[in-house]
Amino acid sequence: MIQQKIRELAEQKPDNTAIIYEDYRISYFQLNQMLDKLANGLKNVGIEKGDRVALILPNVPHFIFNYYAIQRLGATVVPVNYMLPPDELLHVLNNSKPKAVIYWDGFRGEMVEFFKSYNDPLIKIVLGTKREFDFEDVTTLLANSSDEKLEIENNGEVPAVIQYTAGNDNLPIGAEISYESVMQNSNSVAELFGFSDSDVFAVILPLFMIVNQTAILNNAFSLGCPVVLHSKVDVELIAKSIDNLNVTVIVSSAKFFKSLCALDAEKIKGNSLKNCLSVHSVIPHQLFTDFKEKFGISLINAYSVTEAGGIVAATHPSYDESSQSIGMPLSEMEIQIHNNHGEAVNVGDVGEIALKGKSLLQRYWANDDLTDQRLNNGWFYPGDIGKKNSDGFITLIEKKSNVIFKSGFQIPAGEIEQVMLEHPKIREVAVISVPHPDHKEDIMAYVVPVKDETLEKQEIIEFCKEQFPVYKCPQSIEFCDELPKSRMGKILKRKLKSSDNK
Repeated sequence: MIQQKIRELAEQKPDNTAIIYEDYRISYFQLNQMLDKLANGLKNVGIEKGDRVALILPNVPHFIFNYYAIQRLGATVVPVNYMLPPDELLHVLNNSKPKAVIYWDGFRGEMVEFFKSYNDPLIKIVLGTKREFDFEDVTTLLANSSDEKLEIENNGEVPAVIQYTAGNDNLPIGAEISYESVMQNSNSVAELFGFSDSDVFAVILPLFMIVNQTAILNNAFSLGCPVVLHSKVDVELIAKSIDNLNVTVIVSSAKFFKSLCALDAEKIKGNSLKNCLSVHSVIPHQLFTDFKEKFGISLINAYSVTEAGGIVAATHPSYDESSQSIGMPLSEMEIQIHNNHGEAVNVGDVGEIALKGKSLLQRYWANDDLTDQRLNNGWFYPGDIGKKNSDGFITLIEKKSNVIFKSGFQIPAGEIEQVMLEHPKIREVAVISVPHPDHKEDIMAYVVPVKDETLEKQEIIEFCKEQFPVYKCPQSIEFCDELPKSRMGKILKRKLKSSDNK
């Protein structure tokens, strides 16, 4: 397990750098000492094996300290997405029923409503300025606690993590993921990409995302590598650190890699880069081409599923596969394409993606109905539509919730959106399904016009008729100044559907 590995590295390679944050360097000896001190401190304030601890911290070393200290006690980490809208943040905090919450003072405003509404006893630990209602602050815990070596309690009895989904289509739901599952995912990613003790890992995305915890942190700390931690996405600063620190591994978004690719040659060489994994969306073909031309390596499409501990399939630099594929499953993961009866479809046919492997969630937290719905006969259904070719390469087509069922046709909303975005006067678009008495569902498009452009609904309809058969054309169009989005930039279609049903 990762805890034992960190202790071994603290003894065998105490001076090796574990974390680089701004001008600070933290060695493996210091990291292990921090974990023991903080674990003892958390134990002293009442956190025990099996407790749930909500972690609401930005990308700072204290996230890492608390994450592993909580697990060292055998407690469960609940990494909270502080970028959620206030109602969803409150939902996650209340739903997870934590015994303790560790939060950054800068998020105090977001926490006030939760503190007022939560009825159970709560241990409040703040990173920053302690207030009268806070139980303790992280800095004091670290300073005053013993570094006595604790017996590591993390085993299969309690989840390592309750990881909540992003909440783009529904309210966030928590997935219970075991220690074995977390490490299984980490090991499979390391195996596919050949990570070694010479790698340098960079953290760009928020640490509350499980793909960072498994693909980056666990792998770096298993191998004794440094983690370069960035608290914000400053592309030029990150580019400088890539060259100065010889970063080899990055997991981020296509948007970030596009920004990195657009930098002038004098601002980044990128000679050290080996594995650059893009998650969350399929890489646009032009970016795939531009990235390889600039850095001499292929940008990797990685398919990440929260409930499976992170990355479950990916392309590989040696494949040089088309950017439109999400590659092949990791070694421990089996992926099939199923029909509505849970049966595998023929090669090339479209169906629902089904996963089977050791890194899958144990269950959904406090939601047995959803667990039974999505975990069926050993297969997990993440709610994505795709297909597989004869070589085993998988293409991700659309989320199931974004497929519109109209008069017997299954219409991916994303297909319509991509074409509509080619209209020169459309800046953004979101296509959703709406109920229809005859067709079951019909197509509605929310359109954000290009600023200062005059755009009529009929003009859009005529444009769509030139591109699609009639049944794929939106039957209703609404103009808006902006689309509802998460702070990560994802369009929240459930809010559009909710407003349409009112």
